[in-house]
Amino acid sequence: MTQVSDGGRVVAQHIAAAYRDNPNVQAVMVGGSVARGHADHYSDLELGVFWSQPPSEAERKTAVTHVGGALWSFTSYQTDPETVVTEQYGLDTLVINGHTYHGSLMISTNHLTVRALERYFTDVQEYHDTNLDKQMLLAAIQDGQALTGNALLQTWQARATIYPDRLAIKMVQENLWCGPWFVPQAYVERDDLVVLYQHFIWMQQSILKILAGLNRVYYRSVEYKWMDGVIDRFTFAPPELSVRMKQVFREDPATGVRHMLELVRETIALVEHHLPDVNRIAMIAAHPEITTAWARKRWEVSAPYTLLTGIGAAINTMNGAG
Repeated sequence: MTQVSDGGRVVAQHIAAAYRDNPNVQAVMVGGSVARGHADHYSDLELGVFWSQPPSEAERKTAVTHVGGALWSFTSYQTDPETVVTEQYGLDTLVINGHTYHGSLMISTNHLTVRALERYFTDVQEYHDTNLDKQMLLAAIQDGQALTGNALLQTWQARATIYPDRLAIKMVQENLWCGPWFVPQAYVERDDLVVLYQHFIWMQQSILKILAGLNRVYYRSVEYKWMDGVIDRFTFAPPELSVRMKQVFREDPATGVRHMLELVRETIALVEHHLPDVNRIAMIAAHPEITTAWARKRWEVSAPYTLLTGIGAAINTMNGAG
């Protein structure tokens, strides 16, 4: 538990007091890196507020006024469909238990009705919706610490332990592409490093999502933040995964390509060993061809195209002879 996380929980409790007398509020929790215990001095404070009915703007702004915050952004609540909405505000002075503290902090408060959260659970666990925003909310529930409504949060946390097999299969199949197809040796020979590293990023993001499905872990950040913490949750992963993923950006490009493709192949092998149903149950109707064999073939090293080279050489030879 970091010192920043300790401070974050104290501030979260102070802010939560603004919601306690509102009968429309069913639960308030602290989430993000503060709840997980590894917040640092770049971390904001993330709160989740769950409502019986969609909140009014006045209800949402009560907490900002309560702590004397300066509102930075505010998204109106949408009801068709209901999605998580957020306001962000800044703090530079805070009085807690008679003590005055000065500094800087961003608060991100996320709002959703209980009804909408229940629908998210249904979408993900019963209909196998792989949407990362929905998974991120379920992951936030798993990590969250109740500020009010502890019994309700515990009920949701028990439900969030469920990760269906078919959801795991679908997560893997959707990401066995490992990003758009490309010919890495072409970008190495051209010294085209921006596009090469963009493909590395796509491949690594796909690997992380494959492993999340394989390990039945709800994905925690659509921005792919805190990668080491995500990897630590995996039981099955290529050895030294975090170190190797970072290293491909630090070594020479040709070596990076070789090591990146090794990670892809090792990840495919883990799927074959621990989730063989990926090759038996097609969860993507439009692409029943997606299997681990298909993925292996997709990432075989391609030979350069030769037709234009041959024609060009022949023309140059004829011109030289003339």
